[in-house]
Order: sequence, then structure tokens, then C-alpha cells
Amino acid sequence: MDRKEFLQGCCAMVFLTSLTGNAETTESPDDANLRFIQNWVSDLMETLDSDFPEEQKIKLMDGCGRGCFSRFQFKQDIAAKGKGSPDKLIEALKPTSKYGAKEIWCTSVTVR
Repeated sequence: MDRKEFLQGCCAMVFLTSLTGNAETTESPDDANLRFIQNWVSDLMETLDSDFPEEQKIKLMDGCGRGCFSRFQFKQDIAAKGKGSPDKLIEALKPTSKYGAKEIWCTSVTVR
């Protein structure tokens, strides 16, 4: 998952609870809202990539990540179960991956 997909997912959760669909289309409100969110996040990421220095982009992503982590208890539970070693973290992440353990791996100091 790249940062654009990550932010789209985070923003989708926030905006889907607050937006209403367009009654003049055949799209469901959820589809219209999701399309709006995806376009908005794409515009945000393109603007960040073209107009902001790397340091500011990192600071923004760090803040979004911290907010997401503190907002969702299941993320805190994974961190608690995985504390202490990459192997423990991988084991804690396995049940959360819809693709199973093959999508979670460790390379030197990074768990993906």
C-alpha cells in the first residue's frame, strides 16, 4: 500500500460519515461519496507532491498516521501484541491481512 492508497482509505472513513449523495444520479450515496473522496485525496497528493518540500510531506503523513493509530483500538491492540520484536509484530498482523501471511514480511528493520 502506498501513501496515496493509505490516505484515500483514511479520508474515506472520515468523509463517508459526513457526506450525502447526489439525488440526481443513479449512483448510491456511498459510491458518490467514495468517488468524491478518492478524487479529493488524489488532488491533495498531487498538490503535496508538486508544491511541498519532502520535510513537510513527511510531517503531514506522520501526523495522519498518529491520528489514525490513536483513533482505532484494533491498531493499538496489534501494536501491543507485536511489541518487542518484528516476529511478534508479524504474528499480530497476520489475522488482519485479507491476503494472509504471504503479504506480511520483514526486511532488515522494516515490516511491510
